[in-house]
Amino acid sequence: MVKKLYWILIVLVMLTFYGCSSNVSEKSITKKIDSENVQELNLTDIEVQKEKVELQEFKESNKSNLTHDFDYKIYFEKFIIKNKDIYTDIFIEYPQIKNMESFEIEMKINKLLKEKAISVYKDEGIEGLSLPMKTKVEYFNSDIISVKYTGYGYYFGAVNGTEIMYATNINLRTGEIIDIHNLFTDCFQDKLSRNVFKFNGVGKVGEGETIDPNSLEFGYINGDESIILEMFNNYYNNKVIDKFYFSEKYFNIIAETPSGPTTYLELAASYDDLKDCMNYNYGFWNEILKFK
Repeated sequence: MVKKLYWILIVLVMLTFYGCSSNVSEKSITKKIDSENVQELNLTDIEVQKEKVELQEFKESNKSNLTHDFDYKIYFEKFIIKNKDIYTDIFIEYPQIKNMESFEIEMKINKLLKEKAISVYKDEGIEGLSLPMKTKVEYFNSDIISVKYTGYGYYFGAVNGTEIMYATNINLRTGEIIDIHNLFTDCFQDKLSRNVFKFNGVGKVGEGETIDPNSLEFGYINGDESIILEMFNNYYNNKVIDKFYFSEKYFNIIAETPSGPTTYLELAASYDDLKDCMNYNYGFWNEILKFK
């Protein structure tokens, strides 16, 4: 009996020791992961560095657009170039996706997201360039991601800078850029008017509020018809792949004004107003509209 009790005590001691050691190991691993995730961004004068930031929660204003029931997650990376000696300050944040079923498509999509985000500065020299960009994921579901970038670029000593606005739209099923040429039939041109596309940019007033006569919204609503027609004609004839984006209720275009300083107008049309000119042979709209 004494021998039996002895072995029971031995077993209990061993189990207690194993449990304690497991807890210590778990705490040690957690501490290591935390130390790897929390990194201070130290910028040298000429070095390019990136900081990966996990997206814990979207801002409240974006939640309606980004609510989903799938496992994809978004995090952001930052592309930064700072050099005080040559007056260079470039900041571009861009999204990345993880937890996709196909790792190959995930890698392809993330490469596209990065390349499109930072392509804005590639054609120009970086010396003296100030380029702070703001990034917003306008729409995100299991089929597409639609990201808008806005900013103002200027060179040190220059009198004027340039307003910048562009977007990246990717089909998450194929990993391909969504081409506006495939989205609509030729009658899309007839939809490009103030009757269908409403102002939807910064400064848009609420219903019943007075529109500032100096605002872009006032200029769009009251501008000369020939100028508005020229703007829409230019948009239709060019139809570049980075001058539109999706949102929950609207198809949005980024139209460049035909005169004066470079200014972009964000104009939105409801999906219902565009249904009769959508190209359903492309096999795209049915998947998008079911999320409305």
